[in-house]
Amino acid sequence: MRNLIVPALAALLLPLAALSTESDIATTPAVLIVHDVTLDAADDAAHVDIRIEGGLITAVTPTKDETLPGAKVVEGGGRLALPAFIDAWTYTGTATPVPEATQDRPVAVIDDVRAAMRVANRKGIQPSFRAVDVLDFGETGAEDHRKAGFGTLLSVPSGQLIAGRGALVATGDKHVRDLVITSEIFQNGAFSASGRGYPSTLMGYFAQLRQFFYDVQRHEVLKQRREAGMDDPRAAWDPELEAALKLVGGRELYVVRTRSATDVERWIRLADEFGLRIAIAGGRDAWQHAEVLAERKIPVFLELDWGKEFLDPKEDEEKKEKRGEKSDEKGSPEGEDEEQGEPSSGELAAMPEEGEDASKAEDHDETEADEPSWKYTEPMALRLERRRLWEERRDNAIRLQEAGVQVYFGTGNGKPADLVDKLRQLVEAGLPAQFATDALTKDAARLLGVSKQLGQVAEGSAATFCLWTADPMTKDAQLALICVDGVASEFEVKDKADKGEGPADGVDVSGRWDLEVLDEDSPTGAYYVLSMEEDGKVAGTYFMDSPMDEGSISCDVTGKLSGTDLHLEGVLDFGGMSVDFEVDGTVSGGAYKATNNMVAPWGEESMEISATHTPEHGHSVLNWGYENHDHERYSCH
Repeated sequence: MRNLIVPALAALLLPLAALSTESDIATTPAVLIVHDVTLDAADDAAHVDIRIEGGLITAVTPTKDETLPGAKVVEGGGRLALPAFIDAWTYTGTATPVPEATQDRPVAVIDDVRAAMRVANRKGIQPSFRAVDVLDFGETGAEDHRKAGFGTLLSVPSGQLIAGRGALVATGDKHVRDLVITSEIFQNGAFSASGRGYPSTLMGYFAQLRQFFYDVQRHEVLKQRREAGMDDPRAAWDPELEAALKLVGGRELYVVRTRSATDVERWIRLADEFGLRIAIAGGRDAWQHAEVLAERKIPVFLELDWGKEFLDPKEDEEKKEKRGEKSDEKGSPEGEDEEQGEPSSGELAAMPEEGEDASKAEDHDETEADEPSWKYTEPMALRLERRRLWEERRDNAIRLQEAGVQVYFGTGNGKPADLVDKLRQLVEAGLPAQFATDALTKDAARLLGVSKQLGQVAEGSAATFCLWTADPMTKDAQLALICVDGVASEFEVKDKADKGEGPADGVDVSGRWDLEVLDEDSPTGAYYVLSMEEDGKVAGTYFMDSPMDEGSISCDVTGKLSGTDLHLEGVLDFGGMSVDFEVDGTVSGGAYKATNNMVAPWGEESMEISATHTPEHGHSVLNWGYENHDHERYSCH
């Protein structure tokens, strides 16, 4: 009886299985054709169709009207098809754990003083860690990367002397197991180690690395002699030593983060001592060693972090002359307010408040006549030097490219859209557009060992490419479509007049923003005084109480309001130190919730901030000289 039932059940289930397969095919077509695109930006470029099957490009043929029956067709509209960008160095997706420092028995010091180092202090050392084991892109996946044109990213561990190996993954909207391209690629490190205890200084970091690499060399010798049958001690079972064997002798690339030109020198000296093969990441001021980097073929992964822009004072003076404003670099009394038909700051202080008679105003003049009605303007030479140093840092990539250094680009802990935007700024400043595009595509693919899969739009390669309205290194270019492993996502292409890059309707951040004290680390007496232009550009001043008991300190800030997202940045000097800060958050109902990311001599920090708004009531902060008011008693009427 059982022999009769089983075949009958199988016969009943077979149509259901077939139905399920047909449903999958209907929702995910076996063939996708991207119709009518070009492969370069030339006006006479040929128009082609890209055929995709199973996540691969199976054909690139001249465009024709008829298509394969049953294939899904996406209209390209003659747009430019280029390989999707590769983020060659990013922290996205990897939360790096703190290494377990104690991996031995501590040195006994109770009975007697022992002049010995610990055998296995592993603070900051974890070459056995793999980013692929902890990859997590959250609920939205790597959506921010896709929206900026990135189809692939190298997610790396960070913040440790030897942080571990990265993972090369696609940015598609799938489970991580379906996105991993290369599970282990490159070791990563920096002159930093989280946690308490030794080492905690630059000298200690250097000593810790040297000791560890000596241990690796000895570990390798012990293994070789033991395998050769010699009566040597057995090598310790140490996963960190095992994982680092490829580093010593240059058998694996060691990508090290630098924050200065001096850091580059330190890493090169360490590489020479142990035969390491290094690449520079971050790369701030790496141009100062461009010739050495080019000669030794040391790659550089640039983060494009050039800090707050100092405006060109010559251009600023020309703009003032066109507006008919006076300019005096020695800090003489300002005349701009009178020329614009608005009261000067001195007149503003002398204005009678509502309900106050003229006689009281005259008394006010007599009692406060000695208060200056001018503000200090930095000397032209100082402003020119600041601008020169800023341009020097911005043009880092240009100088490296001119010297022949292998340059790639990564977001680090930044945003993909910001990387593309800064690359476009570099192209305007003189970086060849083709060099920037190649560094993001085929050159990066070659370095990562995936040039047959990525970095090209050709038969046999992965279907990971973008459609652009123009050369992506031009500021007006928009992403129309990104295809990652054969899965296409389309984006709305807006008219130039309707890009939506400016402020949202009715949102104006001009005025004063008082920062709330959220915890004991929050700055006190802190507020912004901002002015916003019609296109959303923001400028102003940041004030706060000095943590060095120097009274109140301030600095210029610049930024932009896009929709309700407000970005501010500046450089705060106090106690002989400089702190670069970038603030990103959202404006809503007179409140500003944001994250303040700071880079200081003692390291990098992030702080959540909250601020409340006091509007300008219709007059310009910059024209009225807000900084000349006594803010504690000033009010608008």
